[in-house]
Amino acid sequence: MPHGTRINGTSYGITGGKCLVNGTAYGIKKGRTLVSGTGYDITFGTALGSYAEGDIVKINENGSPVEFYVVKHNYESGLNEDGGTLVLRVDCHSKQRWSSIDNRWAASMILEWLNNTYKSMLDSNIQNIISLTKYYYTIGGGSDSITTRADYVFLLSGHELGKTYYGLGKEGSTVPNPQKYHIAKLYGLNVEQWTRSPNTAYGDKYTGIYLKNNGGVAEQGTFSQLGARPAFVLPSSTLVGADDVIK
Repeated sequence: MPHGTRINGTSYGITGGKCLVNGTAYGIKKGRTLVSGTGYDITFGTALGSYAEGDIVKINENGSPVEFYVVKHNYESGLNEDGGTLVLRVDCHSKQRWSSIDNRWAASMILEWLNNTYKSMLDSNIQNIISLTKYYYTIGGGSDSITTRADYVFLLSGHELGKTYYGLGKEGSTVPNPQKYHIAKLYGLNVEQWTRSPNTAYGDKYTGIYLKNNGGVAEQGTFSQLGARPAFVLPSSTLVGADDVIK
């Protein structure tokens, strides 16, 4: 993927170690640079929005790069002003319990873990630009009503992952090529992974929908510890370096 230089929000191609600005070559470095006597803020990279859906970028967790899929541009643009780009961890981070009480997503232990413990593992610059994102979710706790809430980090729903199952609500829209995300690993092995969808069949209050380690779908008690696979939205203008790491 070609990389370029962003000058005051406009991307310019780089050739021969110099930057062409309106046909004139300027020697520049990252930081504050004078061009024709005017100071510009210079950053290098490719906008996240230029990556194809399904591509992989890297985001630092505790200072080490981890792979994330570029899942969907303009995620839930009807709820969020300019959409942004949804990214999903390629593999699960760890095993987490949904809840020790019931299957209400808004009160779940895993949602709290995602937005506190997990979010704090990301580099500070990433924490500062993650979008507070509105999305659809099923209330749970015996209710199959679908409403909206906003979080920084969340799980994808069963419907977003292209799954159907009795007791699974249609929360949001199915992402492009959902089968690409049906299997995730933990410590090198395929692992069962939670979705954010409670199972509401027959007024169920205590099970959630998960993806099996073979990509199938089923329900499991919320006290179970299954794979947690964080997803969040970044501005499409976020720059990705030549090593595919967002810095």
